[in-house]
Order: sequence, then C-alpha cells, then structure tokens
Amino acid sequence: AKIELLKHKMAIKYVKFSLNNIPFCLKGYFSFSNKIGIDLSFSSYPDIRSSMDNNSKKIDLNCSATYSSGKFGGNIVLSFFKNAQVNKVHHKIELKLGGLSFAFPGSNSVRIKCSKADVNYTVGNNTHTIFLKDFDSSCDISDKKIKIFDFTSRIYDGFLKGKGYLDIKRMPFRSSCIMKIDGVSAQNLRNITEYFDKIHGNLSSSLKYRNHPYSHLYGDFSIENGYLDNIMFFKWLAGFFNLPALKELHFGKLSGKFSVDDDASRLENIDLNSDNVTLKGDFSVSADDMVSSKLYLTFSGKLLDTSAKFKRLLKLLGKENARLV
Repeated sequence: AKIELLKHKMAIKYVKFSLNNIPFCLKGYFSFSNKIGIDLSFSSYPDIRSSMDNNSKKIDLNCSATYSSGKFGGNIVLSFFKNAQVNKVHHKIELKLGGLSFAFPGSNSVRIKCSKADVNYTVGNNTHTIFLKDFDSSCDISDKKIKIFDFTSRIYDGFLKGKGYLDIKRMPFRSSCIMKIDGVSAQNLRNITEYFDKIHGNLSSSLKYRNHPYSHLYGDFSIENGYLDNIMFFKWLAGFFNLPALKELHFGKLSGKFSVDDDASRLENIDLNSDNVTLKGDFSVSADDMVSSKLYLTFSGKLLDTSAKFKRLLKLLGKENARLV
C-alpha cells in the first residue's frame, strides 16, 4: 500500500490485496477542504492488460461524491463482463445519487435513504433507465457472506417495493431480488424497455431479478384502462382496410408475462381485450434483432362492417367467418 497524507487531502496511491485468490487494487483520494469529497476506484485484476478485459471475474468500480449537511451526492459506476447464454456481454451500472444518508439503528443493520436516484443499466449496446425518488432500504449485515435487504421507493408516478440478497463472498457478486410495482403510467417506463413506448395505461407488475448464472429479469404485468398508440401492424391494418379505430386501440386490460436476459426479450401469454379487438400470443426479439412471434387476432363483426374492403371479403367468406386469425 502507498498512502500520502496532505494538508486537506488523503491520497491513496494504491492499496493492493487479495480476496478469494482474486487480486484487487484501490486508488483515489479523500478531500477535507470546504466540502468533504471522495473519489475512489476499485478494480479486480488491476494488472491485467486490455486483451483480458472480458474476464467475467474482472470488475471496475468508480465512486465520486461530496458530503454536506449530513448527506452525500455523487456518482457510482460499476463495469463488468458476464457470461450470457451465448457469449460474454459487457454490463455497466451508473447511479446518480442525491440526498444519500446512512443510519445504523442496530449493530447488525444499516438503513440507507436517498431522495433521488437515477439508474442507468447498460447491457451490450442497450441502456435501460429508471428514475427513483425517496428510496428507503434496510440491510441485515450480520452475516459476513450474504447481505439481506428490503426497500421501498417512488418510481415515476407509482410505487416500488421489494426484497433480496447480495452474496459478496463469490466473485462476481451474486444477487437476487423480487419486486412489485403499482400505479405507474406505462409510458413512463419506456426508458426501461421500448415495449412501453406506444402503450398507455395504469401498470402493475410483479417481477424477479437474478444475476447468476446469467442476468435475468422476468415476471408478469397488467395494464388497465389504456390504449395502444400507432403500433405499426395496427397502423397498417387501419390504413389498408380503412379502420381508423385501430390507430389508437383502447382496451380495458392488457396482461402477459415478460422475460429479459442477455440474449433475448420476450413477451408471453399476451392477452388484450377491447370492445372490437382481442389479441393473444407470444413475441420475442433476440440480441441480434431477430424477431419471432405467434399472435392471434379476433375482430368484431361490428368493426369489420365499417370497412368496405372487409365487407367484400366477408361476402366471400360468409358472416359466420368474421374472425381473422
């Protein structure tokens, strides 16, 4: 280790150590001038050349923050590679925190509060963004290996709560959590996944996440009293068959299951019910943008009767066959 103590600063040139036979290095400084400041970098395999950067046990953590009036504000960036089902994928988590504070209500617990947290999670070339407010978490630190935590937070115009664990004994760290989201406008989640870009309504969801043996987010969702806005397939149907009601398709409920991992995003058991249209099926997009889907559409006779083109088609098929699959 090499540490220098200056007038208003402590500079950590390097602190090298080994954990579970993995070499680590800590660098950075603490500033004690008008505002207390921290700037630290923490890396595993610090002497490995760039050609070894896809080592799944290599991590890079950077933390910069200032301390004022009992609270921290700053940024945390965690970068690492993970084994996906097909190949190694680069992950980066960026946290921008405001009003961060710590409390220790007992010898084996810590409480973390944060008035604002912007989270950017990048997997390969895809970035997912979440904005949280009034985050409140309690963590049991009595076990040296596994830390158990629970949390609540505002998420956009809704509410988030969950619980999980973090295994810090293994490298890379392993984590799993379950979460529940209530009362969020679906459009607000468009920065998490593009699926919500054209969906409006009140969303509730139960979801689970684990990062081992590969990153996997999955669960179910329900959106009520909403509408689909300018979905390309419905837009084409609306134009070709002169069915303007499909351009903005209102529904009472849209539900299904979802799964997102390093290799694909999937929507399963899709079930949409509206006055004029029923939609069921599955849809997936692979990491290399290959689309696979199996969707079933049922149109009401009332809707089809508003289209002159469909009327001619129905005359050939017969009214009893006014079901399009």
